[in-house]
Amino acid sequence: MSTAIWQQSYTFKRKIMLKDNVKDAFINIAVMGWYHLYIDGVIVDKTFISQGYTDYRYRVQFQHYDIGEYLVDKKSA
Repeated sequence: MSTAIWQQSYTFKRKIMLKDNVKDAFINIAVMGWYHLYIDGVIVDKTFISQGYTDYRYRVQFQHYDIGEYLVDKKSA
């Protein structure tokens, strides 16, 4: 049985080591579809569908998140 491309799901993970406490941290996400952003297993945006309707032929939306509070007093993320 084959899986259509719209049924596939990708996971991008990155482990980082922080040398000092973080003052400010931001992330921008642009996707063609839906996503969930987690940091250390905690969901950052509790919106079920983050993006509204987008005509991908003309533009791709992006979201900007302040993630500093998720990295406070931590040495790894």
